[in-house]
Amino acid sequence: MLHRAIEMAEDLKIVKSDHRELNRSQFSEEMVASIKRTAWGLFQIDTIVHTNFLKPSRVHEVSVERLSRDEDNPIGTWMPYPISDRTQPSYMGQYFDESCNLSYIARDISRSGQVAKQKDIDPNKVKQDVYNRLRQWETNLPEIFIPKKRPAPHILLLRFV
Repeated sequence: MLHRAIEMAEDLKIVKSDHRELNRSQFSEEMVASIKRTAWGLFQIDTIVHTNFLKPSRVHEVSVERLSRDEDNPIGTWMPYPISDRTQPSYMGQYFDESCNLSYIARDISRSGQVAKQKDIDPNKVKQDVYNRLRQWETNLPEIFIPKKRPAPHILLLRFV
């Protein structure tokens, strides 16, 4: 099903093609946002699945720009119903944006094995480069993402399941 979804996204030219500008005269604001979320969500799923199967990801580029952190989901609230009635900020746009950044690293991990073999590159150097990128990504996370102090809402939910 993932391969079929990628093929459909390719046909729509939202992945693996030249940059596509979504014409707002042809699409409503909601449709533009939906197309962008779909393309970037597919990129994330593809990188996660292929990296887990130790295969190169199929989607190496997304052809539409990402929604900005605040445009994607203005800081709304989230309530861990039925556990509590106390709300907290959701930051879902920010979480999605950071997971897209992490997906670039996962994409490169999924492809690094092939590249290292083809170009006779030291695998330890590749691993160190990936490790450095992961550490840099973690270092650059906004303060709102400190798991011990402010866990993400979906992490809170998992604690109660």
